[in-house]
Amino acid sequence: MIYRMEKLLRRMRSWTSKNNIVVWLFGLAQPFDRQHRRGLLILQIDGLSHEQFNRALMNGSMPFMSRLLAQEHYALHSLYSGVPSSTPAIQGELFYGVRGCAPAFRFKRPQDDHAVIMLEPGVAGDLEEQLSQ
Repeated sequence: MIYRMEKLLRRMRSWTSKNNIVVWLFGLAQPFDRQHRRGLLILQIDGLSHEQFNRALMNGSMPFMSRLLAQEHYALHSLYSGVPSSTPAIQGELFYGVRGCAPAFRFKRPQDDHAVIMLEPGVAGDLEEQLSQ
């Protein structure tokens, strides 16, 4: 009974959201369908080990993540990133299957000995182009 009341209240709250009111007023289409679909969520927290993450879940320090895992059918998997463990190297391995594609977040390119940083769009774009080939 309480679940049904909560579900009704959530539905009523979603009807009165600013987004839905604007969509209704201007006769726009909904930006997405509300069906649950399979997807992938990658959460990378620099400096947080898998053991520390589990400890934070157990002691209640991460209630949102606990709820996602318990109620929303999310699954937790660990990934050993190896060395180097910089964001570009991890994402290159995850998305393109190439290990160690970027030696660090800031490094010298072997082609021209030019110091680059992965925040520069041209550098990141060049690396992405190389990885996609």
